[in-house]
Amino acid sequence: MSNEHRLAGRVALVTGGSRGLGRATALALAAAGAVVIPVSRDAAGLGETQALIRAAGGRTAEAPVVADVRDPSALAAAVREASALGPVDILVAAAGVAHIAPVIEMSAADWEEQIAVNLTGAFLAVRAALPDMIAGRRGDIVLLGSVAARRPFANGSAYGASKAGLAMLAEILRAETRMHGVRVTHVVAGATDTAIWGPAPPAPPERMMSAELVARAIVDAVATDARGAVEEIVLRPPLGDL
Repeated sequence: MSNEHRLAGRVALVTGGSRGLGRATALALAAAGAVVIPVSRDAAGLGETQALIRAAGGRTAEAPVVADVRDPSALAAAVREASALGPVDILVAAAGVAHIAPVIEMSAADWEEQIAVNLTGAFLAVRAALPDMIAGRRGDIVLLGSVAARRPFANGSAYGASKAGLAMLAEILRAETRMHGVRVTHVVAGATDTAIWGPAPPAPPERMMSAELVARAIVDAVATDARGAVEEIVLRPPLGDL
């Protein structure tokens, strides 16, 4: 099988698929032969991602699959819709938000949104997709984490806490599912050039990684032969953390 078709026959659901790392990963998975269903709250952004997938010769759902990762019923519906194209055996939890502020200035609403999207949203997506993976005794779950889970960054309290929780979720999920043929990959990503930074990024794009670089690493992980499992990927810009 050629490198371009090494994920042929597989179906991937990608949360946060309307932009940034989610979009880059959706495009990379499709280029490797997977059927890809990007999921997001942003219908217009999803339509753009799907148009890019089709323009490159990939396959996706007929219409945007709109779902908020904080809504368990919406995620369950998204998995059912994706399953019409085949059993979902790849899940990439890439939805994420960041609000940068000192603890004393962080609003409760901003704190709660980051925990809800970055951590609880990943849990809910896993819970929606996992039963079919266990039934099929095959699956790859990719949780998109951050170096913020491993070292403190001032003004990043809620984001760091959410990613630290995600790291432990990956460890526990792996222990619970490995006997069912499900692999869990935790991606520990450093600074990446995406819109998550808002209008004032802390460094120029060339100082950060590209979203496409991270996406290619994810494809390599899920394409690994069944006799192996890529449990963790650590990626940083060559000059280190910002």
